[in-house]
Amino acid sequence: MISIDVSNIKCFEEDGVLIVAVGDGAIDPQNYLIISRLDDEDNATIDDAIGLQVAGASYEINNSISKVILGGDCLRVEIKPEFAMHFGAAIVLAKFSDEVLRAGGVCSLREALEVIFEGSAVNLVA
Repeated sequence: MISIDVSNIKCFEEDGVLIVAVGDGAIDPQNYLIISRLDDEDNATIDDAIGLQVAGASYEINNSISKVILGGDCLRVEIKPEFAMHFGAAIVLAKFSDEVLRAGGVCSLREALEVIFEGSAVNLVA
């Protein structure tokens, strides 16, 4: 399992790509998780449009997430077994700092995740 102590949450759209990024810093984080969705004609399915990138993995892989659980103080991303070796684990657990929880960043994260996974086969528990 990969564990990240999250001090920063960013949810935004850039050039038509929906992006959720959590990490241990706002600038040049050492540990991070990025989930993105780009809807375009090149993707055969919605799941093919959703990518996952983590620190330590050399590149993003689409259609690699099986389940996402957003709890009160953490985000748990479960990776499909065939991609666990690429990411270095089958589970990424992002634990939110007290500052993140007080700032209300989890509310915007929940909304962004609902948009990203809408219509996909990923089991989102939020």
